[in-house]
Amino acid sequence: MKKWLNLVLPAVALASLVSVGPAQAATQTFSLAPTGGGSTGTYSVTLTFNGVNWSAQVTGDNNGAANKAAVHQISVTVFSDLAGLNPIDLSSAATTGSNTAGGGFTNTGQWNQPITGPGSSNANWQRNNLLQGVAPKGGNAFNGTWSLSSSNYHAVTVSVQDNGQQWSITNAALVPEMSSLALLLPGLIPLGIALRRRRVQG
Repeated sequence: MKKWLNLVLPAVALASLVSVGPAQAATQTFSLAPTGGGSTGTYSVTLTFNGVNWSAQVTGDNNGAANKAAVHQISVTVFSDLAGLNPIDLSSAATTGSNTAGGGFTNTGQWNQPITGPGSSNANWQRNNLLQGVAPKGGNAFNGTWSLSSSNYHAVTVSVQDNGQQWSITNAALVPEMSSLALLLPGLIPLGIALRRRRVQG
């Protein structure tokens, strides 16, 4: 009976680990603080990595002075280290980005992408029409997607700006989704039991 369990438990552990499937998407929301040009209030950015592609949603927060500018330029850089010294290059020139309607701004379709593609580490978007952008105090949102050459991510820098005003975060830590770690538990538990039994028998 003991020999049978010693064979079955590791097999169950291995099968559980193999069958957990891909990890769920990792999603984090950051507050972009004023960093220049007399900017006030904050913007929010939600970053999601689904194992293949990245996406960013930028919205204006309902705060700041009356002259808080709308956003027409957005830049995102992901790093493979926490210090922000090693940016990860884009793996494809096919980055997309557009804003929704609302907050006094129209749905513009695709934004311009001045710096994209292999060899560039910045996912950049811009829109020159002042009536087409991200409302400063909410009401609409920018949504952009892109892909990177590596999934070994640890930090991100995000900047949004226009009219001389700017909001950003620098080298913010990116944390993998905890649920992806929880998916390993069904396989780790029987594996731990099997190892303990072997230790006791030895």
